[in-house]
Formats: sequence, C-alpha cells, structure tokens
Amino acid sequence: MTARDGPQHNQLLVVGLVTAAGVDFFHRQIIAIALGPLGQDLQLSDTQRGLLVMVYAIAFAVGSLVLPHFCGRYNRRSVICGAVALSGVLALLSGTTESYAAILMCRAGIGMAIAVVAPLSQLVIAENIALENNSKIQGVVAAGAPMGVIVGMGLWGWVTQQFGWQAGLLFSGVATLLVAGLMFILIGGRPRPLALEHGHPPTFISSLGQLWKIRTYCHMVLGFSLLGAAAMGAVQWLPVFFIRFHGLDLKTVGMVLAGIVGVVGTLSALLSGILGSRITSRDSRGPMWICAGGALTAAPLFIAAYLVQSTAAAVVLMSLATLLGFMGPPQLFVVVQTVVALPLRAFASGLAMASFTALGLGGGVTLVGFISEQAVWGDESLRYALAIVSLLYLWGAVHFLLAAHYSKAELPVIDGSQQPSNSSR
Repeated sequence: MTARDGPQHNQLLVVGLVTAAGVDFFHRQIIAIALGPLGQDLQLSDTQRGLLVMVYAIAFAVGSLVLPHFCGRYNRRSVICGAVALSGVLALLSGTTESYAAILMCRAGIGMAIAVVAPLSQLVIAENIALENNSKIQGVVAAGAPMGVIVGMGLWGWVTQQFGWQAGLLFSGVATLLVAGLMFILIGGRPRPLALEHGHPPTFISSLGQLWKIRTYCHMVLGFSLLGAAAMGAVQWLPVFFIRFHGLDLKTVGMVLAGIVGVVGTLSALLSGILGSRITSRDSRGPMWICAGGALTAAPLFIAAYLVQSTAAAVVLMSLATLLGFMGPPQLFVVVQTVVALPLRAFASGLAMASFTALGLGGGVTLVGFISEQAVWGDESLRYALAIVSLLYLWGAVHFLLAAHYSKAELPVIDGSQQPSNSSR
C-alpha cells in the first residue's frame, strides 16, 4: 500500500466494507417486504412471487462463482463501488415499472452485481489489514449484514407501508447510489491489484482444483453452507411462523425479526470477532472451534424456540440461538485468509458465498416448505419442519470439526511475503 495508508485510513476502509456488506441483505429484505403489495397490484401467483426471490439467489450464486475470478484483477474500489452503484440503478428502475418481466430482470441484475462485493472485500482486507487483527475486522464487517436487515425491515418497511412498493424500490435505488458514492470515498484504491504483482491469476478450473486440495477450506464451506440452509431457510418462514402460531400481526413480526436477526445478529458477528481474536492467538484452529461450538449449542435452542408455546419464550430462545449460531460467517473468512493464497482468495470467498446462497435461499427455504406440506403433524407441520431443518446445524458442526482436524497439517500455508508489510497496515 502507499505511504498515506495508516490506522485512520484502515478505519475508514472498514466502515466502507461494513456498508458494502449491508447492501446485499438490504436488497434481500426490500423485495421480501414488497412481495405482498407488489403481488396484489400485479396479480402475481405465489410461484411468480417466489421467483422474484429465487432469481436473485440464482444470479447471486452464479455471479459469486464466476465474476470474482475476472474482476479480482481490477481496482478494488472501482469494482466494488461500481457494482453497488449498478445495483442502485437497477433497484431504481424496478421502482419505475409495473412490468413483472422487467422487475424480474432487475432483480437478477442486482443479484449479479452485488455478488462481487463480498469476495473483493476479502481482498481489500487481505491487502490492508494485519493478519493478527483479521478476526476482529471480519466480525465488524460481517455485522454489516444484519445492519442491512434492520434498515430493510425497519425503515424501508415503513416507507413501503406508507408510500407503496414502487416508492420503496425507487427510494432504495436512490439510497444505494448515495451509499456507492460514500463507499468510493471511504475505500482506498490501489494502482495495481496486489494479486497481479505475484503473477497472473490461475484459470477458473485450476482455481477449483487448488481449492479442492485444501480440505480445511472444503469442510468450512460445507459447514457454512449447511448453516446457511438452516438459517436462511428459517428466516424466510419466520413471519408465517409467528403469525400462524403466536398470533402476531405483520408490523409486530417485522419488529421482532429486526430485533432477532438485526440487533442480535450484529452482536453475534461482533462477539465472533472478539472471541476469534483471543482464541486464535493461542490456537490457530480457533475459528473452527467457534463455528462448531456455536452450531452445536444453537441447534437445540432453535428447536426449543419452534416447539415452545409461549411467544416470549420463543423470542428469547431464538435470540440466544441466533447469538450463538450466527458466529460462523466471520470465522469462515478468517480461515480463507489463512489457508488460501492471496490470488485465490476472491474466488474462494465467491465460491463459499455461492454455495451459502444456493443452499440457503434455494435448498433451505424449499426444504422447510416441502416438509411442512407433508402435513404429518397437521396444522403444526410448519413448526416441526423448522425444527427438523435446524438439525442441519449439527451436520454443519461435524464439518467444522473435520476442518479443525485437517487444519493441523494445512495451517499456515501462506508465504509471509504475500501479507501486507507492517508499514502498510
């Protein structure tokens, strides 16, 4: 990095990356809130409404897998801010039309654009942040996602309710464009990406082959994806769960979920970063222990939350489960920064996000619906479907423990010359 880079520059950079992390989940919540009134105005079927969510997930997964491999060779700030700006333009356009096909295309474009943000953010962290501070920074950046949920469910829920779904989408586009401008100021740029200073990046197939050989990475991604299926599958069904079994209205449900997913999720990410920093200083397998421990304790708490009759008890249990179960994502990226060489980190992060989103928004949501439709437990089927899918946390914990086992032979594999110099940190 250049001589102007220092602690103050890195603090501003982290603020920019936190904002970037929030944009993705902000746009996910916007469409979730708009689905009801949008579907009524355009007379959409449930399948058509579901496709608006699914097309974002598919485009995001494909984009996460493909785009970082090619975009990683360009200026980080330009690509990240340009992607966020593009998502803002598309969100704005989706609020100016009543064509279902046009809105569908805009949603796909938003998902594709946002897909490059998280992987390239990992390169920015790798090139600017000292490795010993990695866990704390990952926790702070990961907190941007639940913050995006708070803004999407809270503020934009109110905007949509007061002014309609088109105004909600339109204003979300304007807000995203303003955020892109702010990020351009906060995130510093490099004249030449650091990865290219060590030679040309490997090909797509070669990258897959190299990552496949890193068993620590493979098991972390599998565990991360299973947690995504359990967590994201549940989040999409929680409004129905609270309305059906606890008699809450939609406004109250929004406040409850903003508190659980947003506030508690933010605390979980920050706690993960602090614990990771302390544990990893004594044991390099700290990220795996945190992920496994969080998943093992979250599973029974989530199951109890879905089965208990008391609304207050359900909220408390779900909050505790979220606090423990959502500590995994920051630690996944800590592992990526440790066991994956710099030229592969954007691709490795993108592959993890693609798997997480595909299994989460695709597999998890579908699995809960499928189990519920079997009606084995009658009117209580959704309650038990959510409880059953929570068992995926236990399966994910197994892979985190396997990652800890294999990491003994694979930590660290990074040449010290690939880390930022002390003067650049």
